[in-house]
Amino acid sequence: KLEASQKKVEAVEKTVSNLKEKQIELEEREKGLEGQLGTANNTVNRLQTQLDAASNDANVLQSQLGTANQNSRVLRENLEAKNEEVSSLQTQLGTASNNVNQLQSQLDGLRAELEAKNEE
Repeated sequence: KLEASQKKVEAVEKTVSNLKEKQIELEEREKGLEGQLGTANNTVNRLQTQLDAASNDANVLQSQLGTANQNSRVLRENLEAKNEEVSSLQTQLGTASNNVNQLQSQLDGLRAELEAKNEE
């Protein structure tokens, strides 16, 4: 009976010893996983910071694009106004050129008359 009890005690002690070893292994694994979790959290925080920066850059570029589009519209309107001005000036130039030609023709006529009178 004593021997049987001794064997039971030894079996329990062995089980306790095995459980302690398992507990130590689990604690070590837990520490390792906590370290990996910390690293993962740092990576997530770094990526979030990069994402925030990229988002800010995108917002700035969107704003610049809006400004550029507005500037483009203003420049297009200015160009259209200048084109109308050029067209008007071309018309005026054509009219002035016709007037010059008429005056030249009148001048040529007057010279011819004057030369005719001088020959008389």
